[in-house]
Amino acid sequence: MGSKQIRTNQLIEPFGPGSIYTDSRGIPHVIGGLDYWFKSWDHTSGKMVDCSNRSEFERFETRLSAILHVDRFCLPPDFRHVHKGDAAPPNAGLHVPALRFPIWYRHTATGVLKRFNLHTLKVDRPKDGGRWQPVRFISVCCGGHLNEFPWKAWIGCQCSGDGSMKLTDRGGSELTSIRMHCTTCPEGSSGHKGKSLARTTMVPNIYNGEHSEFQKEGITCPGDRPWLGNDATQTSCNHPLVAALINQTNLYFPRTLSAISLPDLKIQNSSVIKLRNEIEAVETITFAKSLWRMGETMKSQAVAMIKEALRKQDVSGDDNEIQAALESLFDESARNFAAGVDLPAEGEREILSCPASAPMRQIGVFSEGRFLVHLSPFRSADETEIRAGESPGRTACERYS
Repeated sequence: MGSKQIRTNQLIEPFGPGSIYTDSRGIPHVIGGLDYWFKSWDHTSGKMVDCSNRSEFERFETRLSAILHVDRFCLPPDFRHVHKGDAAPPNAGLHVPALRFPIWYRHTATGVLKRFNLHTLKVDRPKDGGRWQPVRFISVCCGGHLNEFPWKAWIGCQCSGDGSMKLTDRGGSELTSIRMHCTTCPEGSSGHKGKSLARTTMVPNIYNGEHSEFQKEGITCPGDRPWLGNDATQTSCNHPLVAALINQTNLYFPRTLSAISLPDLKIQNSSVIKLRNEIEAVETITFAKSLWRMGETMKSQAVAMIKEALRKQDVSGDDNEIQAALESLFDESARNFAAGVDLPAEGEREILSCPASAPMRQIGVFSEGRFLVHLSPFRSADETEIRAGESPGRTACERYS
């Protein structure tokens, strides 16, 4: 499908995992989940393999991790070119992946529908003229699922396989001008007669007992999550299914929580982390910070002062551990990223999150004062976005509002 460029701060919104990105040719894609990140194509084995050094991107901050129920954070992989004649840099050739979605395409000359797959790299031109164009309609639910439009079920087609469905678009402004039918269904059957797409995009008010047009036909949400691949379907989704245009702006809504600040991301051992939390409650921490910033000769006095304050609180720690904790609190250098990776400009730091013991890895992004993190190991569309200074909101993601 080719390589396209997306700015890293757009990975919060509008192009977070599970969102729709339409390239310059008008071809829509779904941004892949973290299962597909940190991998590159290995020509020897003919498959995707893990990057050479994932730890380069990993960062740890236990207090924020505890709030968000994740065990680490990761920078998104920046793409690194391999120049001819030069040795490949570490972790070269990493992309933010996207998959083809929707997979149903319409023949521009005949209106016939054809199904491809998420991993189809190239759609060749038909030999009988015209071209294959992605359909404009998909289906979604407020539970975060992203599905193909249920073409066969909508018209009642009983043919095996994909049948021979045709989509006729008369170019009107109403959905009644778009009609679907199957040419191989028996004459007189509902599939052969076909049906328009009228009212399929209407969102029902479930609190008033309303049902979507799909619900009225007994069509339920299949629970698809194409950003995680073909085998990531969630069963038993009870949310009403509605149709949506592929270019609608209300298909991806991250909800928010508030955060005053994001602390440093330096990797620390557990004893240093515990000491740091104790030190932050020490009354003399402001004076110790002043001593620390007077220069190397005064740092030992700051360590001694904090050690004495901790002793009075029955908290033990050796000088090296206390110094490491103070470095993470007071030193700007403790906020630096891995060697060889430039520190992004202020307000442009992107972070990914990886939940502990999860069957898949999930993504969050911090940029321009916002932090996005997928919380659920079973619903990668669930996410929290934290904006500095905002009022607390609800968690999870909506597909329409």
